[in-house]
Amino acid sequence: MQSILDHKQDLEDKEKEKLAKILQRLEQAKQYLVNLEHKRDVTRFELKEKQRAGELDIIKLKIYNQYLKKLDSDIINVKLMIEQIKVEEREQRQNLLKAAQERQTFEKLKEKHREQFLAEEAEKERKFIDDLTTIKFARKQMEERRKEEAIAHGEYDEDYDEIN
Repeated sequence: MQSILDHKQDLEDKEKEKLAKILQRLEQAKQYLVNLEHKRDVTRFELKEKQRAGELDIIKLKIYNQYLKKLDSDIINVKLMIEQIKVEEREQRQNLLKAAQERQTFEKLKEKHREQFLAEEAEKERKFIDDLTTIKFARKQMEERRKEEAIAHGEYDEDYDEIN
């Protein structure tokens, strides 16, 4: 029973590790998204500043616009990736929950078997004590009968409390 419980614990631990890796990937993707959005905001700010200062020609303007489109595309892709990772996270949480429930079921079963074993052992001990008590009582009865018989035949010495 313990080996099964150990195996169930190992499975649960592996599911926890998988979830931890997914959460790590999710956190990295979110951080990447923040960085991309920051780059986009900085680039937009630079573009506006250069437009105000009149430092942009058509080629630089196209380069900025292409870069901003690329950043927007990357942001959309990262958001989609984050949503997919969240789906994986929900699925993994379900897997972890299932593994934890299986382990808990076996723990309860093990405890139930333990309690049953202890009850059986207590019953055996009670029977053993009953048997000892019965034997002790039977010996005492036998000694009293011998004593009575010895007294009846005059073979009993009270000073020594024994039969001659």
